[in-house]
Amino acid sequence: MAEYQNTKTPSHSRESGNPASRVHATYDSITRYTGIAHKRKPLPSRRSGNNPVIYNYIKDITYAAVILAILLALPSTARAETGTLTHRGTLSVIDGDTIYIGDIKLRLLCLDAVELHQTCLDKNGAEYACGDMALQALQDAIADRPVTCKSTAQDKYSRPLANCQTDSGDLSYEVVKRGWAISSCKSTKKAEEQAKAKKLGIWQGSFEIPWKWRRSHPWKPKSEPVEDSP
Repeated sequence: MAEYQNTKTPSHSRESGNPASRVHATYDSITRYTGIAHKRKPLPSRRSGNNPVIYNYIKDITYAAVILAILLALPSTARAETGTLTHRGTLSVIDGDTIYIGDIKLRLLCLDAVELHQTCLDKNGAEYACGDMALQALQDAIADRPVTCKSTAQDKYSRPLANCQTDSGDLSYEVVKRGWAISSCKSTKKAEEQAKAKKLGIWQGSFEIPWKWRRSHPWKPKSEPVEDSP
């Protein structure tokens, strides 16, 4: 199972030690995760000796903490639209731009790799399995090193869109640099230019743009629709 960590720093982390302030901070956290606004109660005076009021706020702290604990125990996909999520866990490579971490399927950002069953033509016009080569390129870039992926959004198929790193660099950049994917954003454009100049990977011969190949080869299962251009 993948481990998730919300890396956003809560805005209320510097709240005072006042119990009522902590209640307000907890309500703010619940509102961020659920979208449900909670009405704040007025803060009691620090000079107040009204013990029943303080007792009621202690009850509120307990109630709010229980609700927040339940929300945090929900699957991370339920919270995927808020903050930056960090994914860690057992990893498997599906193709040149898709991986599983635990049971979560992630689509790498800033590249579009040739598809697993796609073929290309080399410099001599011979057909070869470039899709297999793209998968191998991503596996080589990982090389059994720990991988950390950070995602802030999902695609229309509910897959987290992720920037994934090892201690040697960005995986998307590496696959594009090796010539087995085209760049789809500025951060990988230089890698594509280098691969083109050296005629690496798919740039050694000719190939069909991956998203066009997906359109003309709708072989994927019904549960996994054909992707459009990234």
